[in-house]
Amino acid sequence: MGKKRIIQENIQGLVIFNHKKGSWLNKADRYTVEKNNLKDKVKFVNNFGPQTNRYIYRINLMNESSFPIYEVNIKVIFPKFLNYLGSFPLTLNVQSSIEKDKGKINFLEIIIGELKEKSSKEIRLQYTPYLLPSTGEIRTIITYINNEGKSRILTSNPIEIQFDKIILTPKIIPNSQIGEFTQLKRTSRDLISFGIRMTKKMNLNKFFDIIESLFKVQNLQLITKDEEMGIIWFFGTDIQSDTDILTLCKIGSNQFEIIAYSKNPFIHASFLFLLTKILKEHISMKKTLKSKISIFELVCINCGAILLYFPRKGEYITCTKCNYEQIVW
Repeated sequence: MGKKRIIQENIQGLVIFNHKKGSWLNKADRYTVEKNNLKDKVKFVNNFGPQTNRYIYRINLMNESSFPIYEVNIKVIFPKFLNYLGSFPLTLNVQSSIEKDKGKINFLEIIIGELKEKSSKEIRLQYTPYLLPSTGEIRTIITYINNEGKSRILTSNPIEIQFDKIILTPKIIPNSQIGEFTQLKRTSRDLISFGIRMTKKMNLNKFFDIIESLFKVQNLQLITKDEEMGIIWFFGTDIQSDTDILTLCKIGSNQFEIIAYSKNPFIHASFLFLLTKILKEHISMKKTLKSKISIFELVCINCGAILLYFPRKGEYITCTKCNYEQIVW
């Protein structure tokens, strides 16, 4: 392993880091909608937002009356460019999506049944985008029968979704300002983690070089690296949104993690989604390691939280957030 060293490559034409305010903060409310029936005291609040390298559509259905409601069904209409991954909780009765309108939109139906008086139900649907850029709408229709036996329909206003293409350009940040950037107000921090399985003993030096080259190909600026600690820092900015992104990659014996910092959570999630896709595609095809590599994303299949470690094959691991027990591989 080499000693820690600061990498200073050709920085001609690169912009030095400076503070910027994220314009997305002024538009955050557009991703939340509410609908209610005042007479029945039934309402729901929908929100669409990022979580690490995916997007979550939250539906919070509330029955604030003194009577239960029955035959509660939820229909979610979402654009074709969203890839549905699963729901929380896993016990939900989710019907298969049905393509309509010449394949441009999908329908997802969730059967709730009865919702007791003075109670609520939270549902989270996980998505990733198929394509960038893409534009569309997501909305919800809820039907139920009230205590008088009358059918009711609540239809939400649509939430407009726009995924811009990520176009990165390298950017310099002084090594001394890395800590400052990570502590800036309203800076998002997200972690994605992967378990690594190899048919032969891992050559960490070669794997380190592969990760470094993949990040450079994405037009990120190498800021500093410590091969002994297995840590690399990269910095860049998304031209479309003028969003700075600071990325840390840490490589261990059977696991590696990527931590990203930025002020725009939507760009943040799209960036991590693209990194995940690229890593899975390219690392498994690399032959320089002379070993077949399998990459496992360490994410809870129930709630989407990051799992703390890479378990052995067939070993159960419990999510520290939702306590769901699962097998990774």
